[in-house]
Amino acid sequence: MKKTYVSFLGTGTYKPCVYLKPDEPASDSGVVTYVQTAMRKLVASDAEKTLIFCTRDATETHWQKLCAEFEAHGLPEPEKVDIPDGSNNEEFWEIFKTVNENIQEEAGIFFDVTHSLRSLPLIMSVLLNYLEVVKGTKLVGCYYGAFETLGKAADVEEKYPDPADRRAPIFNLTPFFQLNDWVKAIRDFKRFGDAGDLNRLAWQDTKPLAAKEETRTDELLALRSLTGALNKFTQMVHSSRCKDIQDFNFESNILNQLELATQCDVLPQLKPVLAGLGDVFAAYQDKDLKNGIRAARWAFEHDLIPQGYTLLQETVVSYYAQEFGADLKRLYPKREDEVKRREFTSALLAWRTGSWKKEDSGLAEKLKDKIVPEVLNQYNALTQGRNDINHGGHSHNARNAEKLKKDLGDAITKFEALLC
Repeated sequence: MKKTYVSFLGTGTYKPCVYLKPDEPASDSGVVTYVQTAMRKLVASDAEKTLIFCTRDATETHWQKLCAEFEAHGLPEPEKVDIPDGSNNEEFWEIFKTVNENIQEEAGIFFDVTHSLRSLPLIMSVLLNYLEVVKGTKLVGCYYGAFETLGKAADVEEKYPDPADRRAPIFNLTPFFQLNDWVKAIRDFKRFGDAGDLNRLAWQDTKPLAAKEETRTDELLALRSLTGALNKFTQMVHSSRCKDIQDFNFESNILNQLELATQCDVLPQLKPVLAGLGDVFAAYQDKDLKNGIRAARWAFEHDLIPQGYTLLQETVVSYYAQEFGADLKRLYPKREDEVKRREFTSALLAWRTGSWKKEDSGLAEKLKDKIVPEVLNQYNALTQGRNDINHGGHSHNARNAEKLKKDLGDAITKFEALLC
């Protein structure tokens, strides 16, 4: 990953000062006029490329002096990239295009927002998000040199005659720019039912706190445990792991973790997401096969239609295999015969009379009479929909995508009433 330092050069009157990182005050830039010099020394020392975006006025006012200061501090020569002033929409898009063209694939970006006038920080925030998706770039850090903490620019020289006494902090704004990652992760969870990135970011951002005993609180551990459980659940839904969902401890892994997790203030961006989880998972119970129907509803609501069909139908099989357990165990007594008991139940629900031995026909008739006719009708409709999906629409009476989704929703609603 080639690291690139990105900055915009302004047109103001810059006064020399000393920049420092608040968490490392002993390490400073020395007296410099340009924040870019300080940034390259203090926060982007390992950048292999320096891109300075300049308007015409900025070039005329500061470019040569900036290059001279870089040279005086032993820094590599910066690369100037011309941009318009950004005074209308066309120029905004021109800036967007120019920055995009000058950032390499998979670059690591140090972004300096100090002299990003007017809307440029907003444009760059959007562009950094765009570059991450399109070019695979990564934001290494975002920083702001806060000269204004010294007071009004007109008063600085009088207040601090010696430039060495003008000590201005460089603020690390990276967490705020990384909110884009959280936005995407929360969207993926709420829209697509995928908690993978949500869990990854939660563990990544809390790792330093979890590593220290004094900051490893019960609330923090509950939050990490909760996002891990959410990730496991969404993985099970995406991969149609009906048995795993039926065996999962929802109360202990999700519901019981919620109260403590919502008291954790480390990741405030997660609180609105956690607030609604109690209602979402209220009906789920530990090791309850009906969780399969609830998970089918989750799949339907997140447009996971093939998974919804599989979870719902396999849960119906599980339900009746359990209902008829005593009879089926007499027929298939071995523990390893569970698959055979499920196959018999599936054939019973579909009424495939050739699927059992002739001497078992009486038992099949007896068990079938215990099943509500509407269940048999709905099970047959599920089979048709599932086969339609599995064969990619290459079947008689194939349905379109909208019809498959509608039929799944109707089936879930009916089985919720019939079995839950």
